Amino acid sequence: MPINFDQIIPRAGTDSIKWDFFGHGGVPVELAEDERANAPLPLWVADMDFPSPPEVIAALTERAQHGFFGYTGLTKSYYDAVIHWMRTRHGWDVEKEWIVNTPGIVNAPFQLVPTFVKPGEKVIVQPPVYHPFYYAIEAGGAVIVRNPLVHHAGRYEMDFDDLAAQAADPDGTRRI
Repeated sequence: MPINFDQIIPRAGTDSIKWDFFGHGGVPVELAEDERANAPLPLWVADMDFPSPPEVIAALTERAQHGFFGYTGLTKSYYDAVIHWMRTRHGWDVEKEWIVNTPGIVNAPFQLVPTFVKPGEKVIVQPPVYHPFYYAIEAGGAVIVRNPLVHHAGRYEMDFDDLAAQAADPDGTRRI
């Protein structure tokens, strides 16, 4: 079933962080409903303003009918899906034992940086990047080094020469 991307679904009053706690699209301002209706949609990474696909709604509804919402474990199908994704999308053969679950994409770098990076060491980031990654690096006491992706012919590409120069500079004097 196709999704109607022209349909505007008001999210105010649904406890949406983006709409009810931060204001319009994360900007801390109050907007009247008519202003919201005419404003551009703030297309956050994991909080879109389009309805979920019917298949996802059906699967969640079916699961909710069970009536119990306690803790769940990681199933074989979970591991199989991750392994399949890594193989088909990235060509990586990942073993189940290598997979570590995390409560979310924002939490993971806050755990990883202090685990693997000493204060003052460099972390190379390739912007455009999800902004919480910067906060995790700074909170871990590391130094952010930017190796921006280059927009070329309608797509982003890595600047391998700059990446090599950044990685070969242990004292961080090339910081941007």
